[in-house]
Amino acid sequence: MVAGNAAAAGLSFKLDFGSTRPIYLQIIDEVKRAVARGDLQPGDRLPSQRELAELARVNPNTVQRAFREMEVTGLVETVRGQGTFLRNDPGLVQEVRLEMAQMAVVQFVKEMQRLGLGLAEAIGLVRRMWDGQGQGQDQVREEQVQAEAQIQAQAQEKAQGQAQDQAQAQVQAQAQSQARSQVQSQVQSRIHGQIQSQVPGQVQDQTGADASGTGTRPGEQDS
Repeated sequence: MVAGNAAAAGLSFKLDFGSTRPIYLQIIDEVKRAVARGDLQPGDRLPSQRELAELARVNPNTVQRAFREMEVTGLVETVRGQGTFLRNDPGLVQEVRLEMAQMAVVQFVKEMQRLGLGLAEAIGLVRRMWDGQGQGQDQVREEQVQAEAQIQAQAQEKAQGQAQDQAQAQVQAQAQSQARSQVQSQVQSRIHGQIQSQVPGQVQDQTGADASGTGTRPGEQDS
């Protein structure tokens, strides 16, 4: 196999981390979509596992599992010292394209059945969308998505404002508490000082009273 250039430019990842579909399978799906679109050609060398992990912003172990699965299914081939390549088969593009299309059709049919649409209604809907009559609906959906994003942004901004208000209220409460503590400390210190200033006078008065009580009254002499 002839080693080609890494085809990182042909890969674009739109991973849904909230989906029930494992991330490593979503990575494989993105590689297959790139092949179906013609962005990747049979024989192209894929980016290294480390490069792909950085590109997809996922754990390298997840990419390693995706590579291992693609190799088991025959989508890619690994050449020691050269890298991992898409299977060099002229029929690979059509094979992957049909596989991905069948997956999309299966999901579409299931959803139409859940909605209670018949085959004729589903085909008519597909035909109208294919002819471009559904572009207005797409625009409405896009506007709805933008409106929801704006609402979420406003909600986050409001939540941040409330958090800042709460933090400011806590700081004010702490300052008030410290001020009350200082006032109480000053009052107690003042009361203590007043008590200490009164004690010496009381002791002196008591000493004078004791001295006057021990004096000799007029007319009294020792017998």
